[in-house]
Amino acid sequence: MGGFFTRRWIVEWMLDLIGYTQDQPLNDRVLLEPCCGGGAFLLPALERLLAACRRSHYPVVDCEHAFCAMDLHEPSVELTRLSVINRLQEEGLDEREAQRLAASWIEVGDFLLDERSAFADYVIGNPPYVRLENVPEDLQKTYRAKLRTMRGRADLYVGFYERALEALKPEADLGFICADRWMRNSYGAQLRRMITEGPYAVDTIVKLHGVDCFEVDVSAYPAITVMRHGVQEGVAVLDAEEGFGERDVPKAMQSLKTGVASGNFRYGHVERWFGDDVWPEGTPEELERIQLYEQKHEPLQDERGRTRVGIGVATGADGILVTDDPKLVEEERLLPLVMPSHIADGTLRWEPKKYLVNPWNDDGLVDLDEFPRFRQYVEEHKRQLASRHIAKKAPDRWYKTIDRVHPWLAATPKILLADMKAKVTPVVDPGGLYPHHNLYWIISQQWDLDALAGLLLSEQAELFIRSYCVKMRGGTLRMQAQYLRRIRVPSKEKLGQEEIEALRMAYHTYDREEATKIARELYEQ
Repeated sequence: MGGFFTRRWIVEWMLDLIGYTQDQPLNDRVLLEPCCGGGAFLLPALERLLAACRRSHYPVVDCEHAFCAMDLHEPSVELTRLSVINRLQEEGLDEREAQRLAASWIEVGDFLLDERSAFADYVIGNPPYVRLENVPEDLQKTYRAKLRTMRGRADLYVGFYERALEALKPEADLGFICADRWMRNSYGAQLRRMITEGPYAVDTIVKLHGVDCFEVDVSAYPAITVMRHGVQEGVAVLDAEEGFGERDVPKAMQSLKTGVASGNFRYGHVERWFGDDVWPEGTPEELERIQLYEQKHEPLQDERGRTRVGIGVATGADGILVTDDPKLVEEERLLPLVMPSHIADGTLRWEPKKYLVNPWNDDGLVDLDEFPRFRQYVEEHKRQLASRHIAKKAPDRWYKTIDRVHPWLAATPKILLADMKAKVTPVVDPGGLYPHHNLYWIISQQWDLDALAGLLLSEQAELFIRSYCVKMRGGTLRMQAQYLRRIRVPSKEKLGQEEIEALRMAYHTYDREEATKIARELYEQ
């Protein structure tokens, strides 16, 4: 989105959302636009400044500090200055005064390296959507050294959020339109932490997926985020539906004031915002439910370790260390392995049988001399096994799998879930199989696993996965351990035997509708 200009009606709406309106003493305020481009935000803001000055009879020529706009691209700066000069002359200023103001307001510069802080009453803009790895290496290093949020494979807009927040005066407002992926992806972790642990508050989130926000067609997931330098309070969440456009803005603003949805959008209010980890995604109603469930119920993986979530074994060489030959090596060195294909339809069918050529026992990595057939087999493939990254890190342990194998896990009853599914699809293994890396497992000392599997079939449990995970193309869900651990479940102690049996039956019949009906009462009681 870096070079894509925001439509005028979106800009006007964002100015309203941050309170930059002509009934305010704008002559005494500073509005920052950190990446001004061709002036998509600055020029509409100038119209409001001029109207505010006319209203208060304040001379525009004295507003030399009203704006701070900058851009790295000098031709864009010159174009914006020219547009500002022309508009000021239309307002009655002479050419010299107009040029002076334009030079004071708009400068060539790199906002990410700017040293000013706590000087702006408003910040607004559409920060550049550029991958950090596309920036020259020396500049990358400079950004990473200066900006605490620029970690991993970050986008530049993450750094713009950081610097823009630092530029806010106390109780000042920021409004950016930007892809909302930073709220859920790992590269946004430091920014989320900065907001939730620092003196900043999220006030409004307007999700505009599918809305025509820019002058050109852009494949992105835009959202307007309004934040403030101040104490976190409730958050208004608005989700634009298909066909949302300029005509819907007045009703949207009315809903933000009254708390009542009345247009081509959904509205909700979250009493307190989420922590510094992943922020959930969903409709306003879903976010309200997520918050309610998180307040009332414990995480699936509890602090006492009675229920645990994990991932199966990664070998780094499946073509060698996964086999269907039960006589390939010594029986002790073969571990029955369950693959995603064995549970694809929601039932466990261990055909064709698969085995892990297992280099581990209870004590650690096995001694090759104790298993001659195993030794012969792995040495036949030593070149490939030793070329793996894990083997290069420990050359004397070249035949190990990437992950340690714990034989007790194979014998333990567990729930299995395959990654990359459209729906949460739990399957109970009564014991005897070890999960492959593309499977996640749940074991529990307190839950009847069939009942827990029934609960996981419910819309209530799936809501957590759908809200927190990074969805793939087509809406496919990632069933990763980090998301499974986020599922909140009613206390097992609060379930009666009748409810447990009903959940067990819902699992055995794979009745998602019945599971949801039972779970609704449990989650909301």
